Amino acid sequence: MPWEKTLQITIRRTEPEDYPALIRIFNDQNEPHHHLTEEELRRGHERGRAKGNHQLAALEGTRVVGLGQFGVRADDPSPGKYWGWFFVHRDYRNRGVDTALWDEAVSLLVRPVSIWTCVREDFVATAGYLREREYREQFRSWGANLDLAGFDVRRASGLEEALKVRGIRLRSYPELSSDPLRDEKLLELQARLEEEAPHHEPIIPKRHPTIRDEETLIESLVVAVSGDEYVGLASLLDGGLFSEAAGSGFTGVKAAYRNLGVATAMKARTGSWAKARGYRAVNAGGSGDNAAILSVNRRIGFEVEPDWITFARHL
Repeated sequence: MPWEKTLQITIRRTEPEDYPALIRIFNDQNEPHHHLTEEELRRGHERGRAKGNHQLAALEGTRVVGLGQFGVRADDPSPGKYWGWFFVHRDYRNRGVDTALWDEAVSLLVRPVSIWTCVREDFVATAGYLREREYREQFRSWGANLDLAGFDVRRASGLEEALKVRGIRLRSYPELSSDPLRDEKLLELQARLEEEAPHHEPIIPKRHPTIRDEETLIESLVVAVSGDEYVGLASLLDGGLFSEAAGSGFTGVKAAYRNLGVATAMKARTGSWAKARGYRAVNAGGSGDNAAILSVNRRIGFEVEPDWITFARHL
């Protein structure tokens, strides 16, 4: 899509005075639970610049009408692989602003091999640069949000009682402190279950934070135990920029114990933990081909977003 002739678009690096407009544009193109404050967006950009990433503003005259975030991802270090996200003011969509941002961003790259982006399906129609450059869909993923204000913690207790009848009990990480092999067993269980779970790097990684990683809220970790065997686990993560929300960590259950409500009970327990500690919400995400965990989240009460579609163009 060429630039609209009536528009005089200027692309430059973001400046401090841009952020009141940039945050409105950013939040308008995201689910409410992914909204940031102006300061949070600014800090995120500062961290990105420290890693060599670029943030670009699109202006018509003096009006900021678009935002581009472009560069490498720390968790996706493939040489020459770049990621980009573009946000355009609603009055300027389908008018070539995203294409202008994209062209300028690409000019900054060093020996690009491929360029990737992730766009929510209900915004794909506005992403002109995808159509112009023949980007191809790679995979789909989803995001979800559990509003803890309306989450009934009594439901978690009911789910756990149903498991006890089957000889399965949920235990917190501290409650398992008497087991000298606790950490070793948890690391082994997670690694085994990660091998079985769908993944699409780096959006849906194969490896997730473990009990040894700083972002794991270790007190939230819940383990399903049958006798002396650990058969499932679920945890929460530090929400990072989204300080009032926790993130869902890895959730998994051994094959022999699936379809018994174990994952649902564990996720409900982590929701209760988060609500008791003042979190506003829990954010979750997963692969589009992982119907099981998507169903679990819906049973808990997560509101599931439209699909996010990852596109790529190999150069």
